[in-house]
Amino acid sequence: RSDINEMIDVVFFIEELQKLALPVGNVDIRNENMIVLFLEEYEILVSSTKDTLEQMAQLKVVLEQFRTKAVEFSRLDVRFEKPIVVFKK
Repeated sequence: RSDINEMIDVVFFIEELQKLALPVGNVDIRNENMIVLFLEEYEILVSSTKDTLEQMAQLKVVLEQFRTKAVEFSRLDVRFEKPIVVFKK
């Protein structure tokens, strides 16, 4: 995939997170396998090589669970089959 596809994916994630009232402050496209979205409280890692809709669905499920349980975390990585979470200490 080309750089333009990575940018398209970044815009998709920014727009989807905005719909959830989660504004993205910064983005770091490290490579096609690692795009870091920096939000106010935490960062989210996504990939251009994995289906964006699947990653967004995982994000929504995890974020909803964390909101209802008031779980605090610093990083959420949905690049893999199962999301990886780094909890705040």
